Amino acid sequence: MAASDIVEAFKRLSPSRSRAAVLDGIIAELTPYEWRDALKKLQKRPFLFDIVASLPAEIIIHIFSYLDVLTPFRLQRVRKPCHISPVQDPITIVSLSARLLL
Repeated sequence: MAASDIVEAFKRLSPSRSRAAVLDGIIAELTPYEWRDALKKLQKRPFLFDIVASLPAEIIIHIFSYLDVLTPFRLQRVRKPCHISPVQDPITIVSLSARLLL
């Protein structure tokens, strides 16, 4: 079976236990050299996900309506996308507008 056939078969699996089982099986068969190669490839890929930025503005407004006005500015310290000007950050704008609407 060609590598492209294996990849296509993996894509057709439902993204749940069956994919995890296939990955477990492949990982169990890796040689030390393949482990090193896999680790190099995994280290190049960022696994960060900004859940706040992925939310709709309405939900962000609802969440931030329960928090004090300074929270968006505190959030800037720990959330990398917020390391821009507070005026440019959509999360800060939405949360401040939520405060103004209340």
